[in-house]
Amino acid sequence: SAMVHVVIVSFPAPGHINPTLQFAKVLLQRGIQITFGTTVQAQAYIASSTTTDGISFATVSDGFDSEADVNNSEPHYPRRYERYGSASLAELIRSLTASGHPVDCVAFNFLLPWAARVAHEHGIPSALIWPQPVSVLALYYHYLFTCPESFADLSKEIQLPCLPPLVTEDLPSFFLPGNTHPHAIPMLREMFDNIHENKCGWAFTNSFDALEEDVIASLREHKINATGIGPLIPSLTPKTIKQAVKEAGKKEEIACNGAHEKPAISNDQNAASEEKKPEPSEQDNKPKKSELVEWLDAKPAGSVVYVSFGSIADVKSLQIDELAAGLMGIDHPFVWVIRPPADYPGFPAGFEDVVEKRGMVVRWCAQVEVLNHPAVGGFVTHSGWNSTLEGLVSGKPMVCVPQWSDQATNAKIVSHKWKTGLRGRKNDKGVIEREEFKRCVGLLMGEESGKEMRENAAKYKELAKLAIQEGGSSDLNIKAFIEALQPQPAVAAAPPPPPVEEHKERTME
Repeated sequence: SAMVHVVIVSFPAPGHINPTLQFAKVLLQRGIQITFGTTVQAQAYIASSTTTDGISFATVSDGFDSEADVNNSEPHYPRRYERYGSASLAELIRSLTASGHPVDCVAFNFLLPWAARVAHEHGIPSALIWPQPVSVLALYYHYLFTCPESFADLSKEIQLPCLPPLVTEDLPSFFLPGNTHPHAIPMLREMFDNIHENKCGWAFTNSFDALEEDVIASLREHKINATGIGPLIPSLTPKTIKQAVKEAGKKEEIACNGAHEKPAISNDQNAASEEKKPEPSEQDNKPKKSELVEWLDAKPAGSVVYVSFGSIADVKSLQIDELAAGLMGIDHPFVWVIRPPADYPGFPAGFEDVVEKRGMVVRWCAQVEVLNHPAVGGFVTHSGWNSTLEGLVSGKPMVCVPQWSDQATNAKIVSHKWKTGLRGRKNDKGVIEREEFKRCVGLLMGEESGKEMRENAAKYKELAKLAIQEGGSSDLNIKAFIEALQPQPAVAAAPPPPPVEEHKERTME
C-alpha cells in the first residue's frame, strides 16, 4: 500500500478542510502516500492549527496566492476557484508524475466537481468526500433528479424517502428565495453528473452506516453509492483562515476567563525565554491541562452547558445579548465560545459577575476535548455537520440553533429522527430569544425531559465507536477503497500443456 498515492483537494474553508484532512490522516496511517492540495491561505490555517507529519502539501491556486485576506464565502468565489484551480490541479498531477510520484486517485470535497473532471482527463479515478450527512446528500439528489416538483410549493410539507416530513424552515438555505449563493445548486448538479457518468468512482460521506443505513440504501437504488467512512472528527481548532494568516508566526493563548482575551506571544519571545530554561524534568514533560479543562474538572458530571455557534458563524450583536441574558437566567454552569464583532458594545450589565461565579467565556477551544469531558451535559450548537457529529460521537444531547446551508436539515434530523436533541425557535429577526433559550436548555438538562435525548445520544456514541474499530463498517469501507487502488499483480501466462503421449493398446495374442 506504500506505493498508492492519493491527492486530496479541499475547498479552503474550515468546515471542508477539517474532515478532508482527517481522512488524509486516516489514509496516511494505513500506508498511503498523501498530497494535500488547497490554497496558500488554507495551508497557513492548517499549519497554525494541527500537526500534519507525513502529509505533503501543494498549492491548488485560487489566483490569490499573494493575498492574505481572501473572502472564500463570496458568492462567485467557487467559480473563480474552478477557473484557476482546474489548471493548477492539472499541473500538479503532471508534476507529480514527472517526479516519479504518479497519482492513483484524486479525492475532493463539495464545491469542487471540476476536480473529478481534471482527474478523468488524466485517466485517474476520483472520489467525492461529502462533508455533510447522507440525509442532506439524498435531499439534494431528490431536489435535482427524482422529484423536483415536490419542491415547487415550499409552503407545503415535503415527503421524501427515509427522511422526516420537511417544511420550509427545515430545508437547506440554497433552496430558499433569499439564497445568496447561486453557484451551489449548479455545482451540486455537476457533482451528481460526474457520478452518473462514471467520472467519480466513490461517494464517501462523513457519516457511518448505523446512523443513516436506510438513507444509504435508498440512494443506492439510484446508483449513488454513498459510503460511510466516518466519523471523521477534526483535530483542527476552530480558527478562521483569516485569523490563521494574520497570526502566522504567533502563538495565541487558548482560553480566557470572563470576556478578556490574553495577548499573543511571538515565536521570537518564546525562543528567547526557552534558552534560559533549565532542562525539563519528567513532571514538565507531562501534558499540561488548559485553564478551561481544569475549570471543567471542578464541576459535577453532566452539569455544564456548552454553547458554540461554530468557527465562522457571524453572530449578531442582538443574538449575543440574548444568549448572554439566557445564560444569566439558567442555573447551570456554562462554557460559551464567542467572538463578538469589533463593534460589539459589551455584554449586558451583570453578565461578568455571573461568569465569575459559574461561567467560562472563551474565544475558541478544543471542542472535541470539551464535549468529551464528563462535566458537559448539553451542547447548544449552530448544527453545522462537523459540530453535530462531534456532539453525537461525544454522546451529548443538543439544542439546535441553525443558521444557514445544511444546518436546518441537520437540526430536523437530530430532533425528529435520531431524537438526540431539540430545535430552538428563532424570532422574525433570526434570533433565539432569552426565554426560548432558557426553555430549551431546561428541557435538555432536565432529569425527565432530557432522559430520552441522553439515552439516544449515548446509543449513537457507542455505534460511532464500533464503526471505526477494526472490522467496523467505516473501517471496512476504507480498506475496500485502498484495496481497489492497489496495483494488481500481473497474471503469469499459463505454461503450455505437456505433450500428449500416443496411447498404444496392447494387442492380445
